Amino acid sequence: MKRVTASYLKIGQPAKLVLGLSGGADSVALALLLLELKKQYPLSLTCVHVHHGLRDNADLDAAFVRAFCEEHALPLIVEYVNVSCDGNVEANARAARYRAFAKTMSNAEKEWLVLGHHLDDQAETMLMRLMVGTGNKGLASMREVSNYIWRPLLGTRRHDIIQYLTGLGQSWREDESNEDERFLRNAIRKRLMPIMTDICPSSVRNLGRTSVILSDEEVFWSDYVTNWLQANACLQAPLYFVMTQPLSSVAVAAQRRILRGLCETADVVLDFEQTERMRLLLLERPGSSANLSGGVKAYRGWERLHVVKPDAELLPLGQLQETNQPKAGNRRIECFHGAMLAGAQLRYRQPGDRIAPLGLGGTQSLKEYLINRKVDRPLRDMWPVLARGPDILWVVGVGLAQTAAVTGATTKPVTLCYLGRLPDEIDANSNESE
Repeated sequence: MKRVTASYLKIGQPAKLVLGLSGGADSVALALLLLELKKQYPLSLTCVHVHHGLRDNADLDAAFVRAFCEEHALPLIVEYVNVSCDGNVEANARAARYRAFAKTMSNAEKEWLVLGHHLDDQAETMLMRLMVGTGNKGLASMREVSNYIWRPLLGTRRHDIIQYLTGLGQSWREDESNEDERFLRNAIRKRLMPIMTDICPSSVRNLGRTSVILSDEEVFWSDYVTNWLQANACLQAPLYFVMTQPLSSVAVAAQRRILRGLCETADVVLDFEQTERMRLLLLERPGSSANLSGGVKAYRGWERLHVVKPDAELLPLGQLQETNQPKAGNRRIECFHGAMLAGAQLRYRQPGDRIAPLGLGGTQSLKEYLINRKVDRPLRDMWPVLARGPDILWVVGVGLAQTAAVTGATTKPVTLCYLGRLPDEIDANSNESE
């Protein structure tokens, strides 16, 4: 009880709690402990039972929970869910369960979801993830507090929970599927954990301690990656990229985390092989690419490493505005031979576009011009140009055409400023002249 009370005080004494009550030993014990807590603090407690419909005894579990809640005057919500049997049934059931919890909770009232995971659950989760392959984030496993989810028993052994219930004469429900060793978690619990405990009696607590250490380190890494990406990456759809020079200068461990963070922002999940495939593009020449997942590609540009999603929308086109500001190195400002602007329009590139590069003589395709100016392929279709028909007058921020340049014969020069985001910029809010 002291552990639960201390944990409750640590999370700020929330007034509204929603308990996931399966009827198993851990959730029943937690319900009784919260009822004791309720005697000391003004809080409301609602129970939610998720009926997965996967087991013959599921109706008996629900009946037990109803009787328990009636006995203790606890409000109860029973949620019936459909669980897909395709793929990993356990994972599907877990996802359905958390959706049911979310459905019953009111974010406006800041309700906390309370779950009965204990120390043995934590150790089993760590071993499962280690066996199937994971990094530090996966090994950190569950946290006592995470996004309004509270697990006050996470530091408590299962045998202590059983002892607590037995001492009170309180019954609980056993999930018969927990005996099925075809499920990895059950095999670990029934076969591996006893061997580990026999070899090292403190192994479960040691694993729990390790999860706490890794969890704290994940907080550090999360902040590090967030700050790094804000300074060195574009994270606004439809463009996602990191600058290659600063990425190459950090440790390999940081590179992996940064790339996964970038891709997560783009709703792309990388496994280890995909992360390495993308990271090794730093050593490749510009123009190299790697397949990720779902048709997504990583592309190595001249100064950027891009995440390119299929059928990405175009960047919103900005506007041109006359200005009296001097150019003074501002790439958004350009001075034109005014007569050449008649009929010109701001747009993206089109097939057949050509430009007469300033000072070079002759013309070339816009594609060739952008390649020569080292504009990365993922940015070219989103680059604003000022054009009159197929003749490009200005590739905004890149270069002016000879045909539009001010000469000694120009009588009415016009200075234009581009208001909008340019594709190579990290700051997505750049919409004014610099």
